[in-house]
Amino acid sequence: MLPDIKRILYTTSLSDHTRSVLRHAIAMARAHGARVTILHVMEPLVRSSNFLTESYLSPEVRQTNDALVEQARETRSQQALDEIRARVARFYAEELGAGAHAELVEEIMVDCGSPPEMIVRRANILDADLIVVGRNVGAGGWKTVLRGSTARQVMQLTGRPVLAVSHGTEERWSERRGAAPSV
Repeated sequence: MLPDIKRILYTTSLSDHTRSVLRHAIAMARAHGARVTILHVMEPLVRSSNFLTESYLSPEVRQTNDALVEQARETRSQQALDEIRARVARFYAEELGAGAHAELVEEIMVDCGSPPEMIVRRANILDADLIVVGRNVGAGGWKTVLRGSTARQVMQLTGRPVLAVSHGTEERWSERRGAAPSV
């Protein structure tokens, strides 16, 4: 029996090369009559920063600092939402045309935490039939060497199907076929 894909969780790092990943998520949604939820996960302050704050600041100053950090997180979340909305609007205008089905994207969310863990958590909450993630080959430095890429960690943490799309996939395929890049 073929899988029934009705809900797709597309995750974005908001890097410059995520359009090809969105393109795959939208293509899957159109092919299956599915809806897409877009998720961006912001990483929290590193634990050492929290330790230093707790060790060296008075409770009153820590409380003020915590409020400032929360305000900054909320501001960054709103900026990320605005950026995603603008990118989706550009994508629809440039690639899908005037008759495009804007309802393919059902919801846009920003979470804070460990990206692989939050992606899997959100996929479980949404009961996503497919998770679409970008795979940035060669990026990440030592963090990627030690822990693996976000895409790999998501695949290890979930039992749900994951489509890992290398950034710039269409450009490489076009070059192999001798055609001009599509983006």
